[in-house]
Amino acid sequence: MTIEVYAVRLSGEPEAGIMQQLNDCVSEEKQAKAARLKQPADRCRTLVGEALARWLIGQRWGLRPSDIRYIYNAYGKPSLDGFPNIHFNVSHSGEWVVCAISEQPVGIDIERQQYIDFSWSYHYFATEEAYDLQQRPFAERLSYFYDLWTLKESFIKQRGVGLSLPLDRFAVRVTSEGNPVLLHSPDLKEYWFKQYPVDGPYKLAVCGQERDFAEELVVLPFDTFMSSLGSLQLVPQTAQSGEY
Repeated sequence: MTIEVYAVRLSGEPEAGIMQQLNDCVSEEKQAKAARLKQPADRCRTLVGEALARWLIGQRWGLRPSDIRYIYNAYGKPSLDGFPNIHFNVSHSGEWVVCAISEQPVGIDIERQQYIDFSWSYHYFATEEAYDLQQRPFAERLSYFYDLWTLKESFIKQRGVGLSLPLDRFAVRVTSEGNPVLLHSPDLKEYWFKQYPVDGPYKLAVCGQERDFAEELVVLPFDTFMSSLGSLQLVPQTAQSGEY
């Protein structure tokens, strides 16, 4: 089954009415988590992330809101209780919230590019990755750093093991043809990646155990997305804590 990838682009400071609508669409646990965040934009991203996942699950598999009950593995990655063949993963950064859905485990990561100090950044990569990064012209190094970072994060999230998997235990590379590949992995299985372009200074990567990725990212206008949520009449659900 094709891995599908969707994105919602936020715009400006969220209004009180929008925040209330989002709260009505997500679990009580997610409401509490969002409420602990100091910045309104952070609260909005957190709520949109879960609302997007719930909306996509309902659209793709026809589940009712009451059917969507999360369970979490030991590292906090959620899955659907009673539906072992439904998988999703969420990420957000800056003005973007993204979600990948599949019938196999999937991982997604989006990052807003910003200046970094390369003197320490090499320590976060495997030997091959650090070498590749150092060999890049300086003007290309920041972009390639975020290629590597999002690819590695998507791999970790696909496997659902959090940072218990050291970043130097596996290596990725973007070939001269622009294809992301896994050079070596801790479990010797095959994994596949796809990068999607997004507007602005962002990098987006998705990882799965199948190479059947949707060709394009589906961008949902924020107003359209919010209108769709209202029609679904999602209901809150209590769930245990976890990150995804």
